[in-house]
Amino acid sequence: MQVIEVESLHGKVFLMLWMINHSFFNVIASGMIAVIY
Repeated sequence: MQVIEVESLHGKVFLMLWMINHSFFNVIASGMIAVIY
């Protein structure tokens, strides 16, 4: 049971970091597009 909980927690943390990283990338991409046009 403990292992499953730890894996789930790790997955949530990874997903959260990925979402933050992805949104950060989108902001940079949007900024670059705004600069180009």
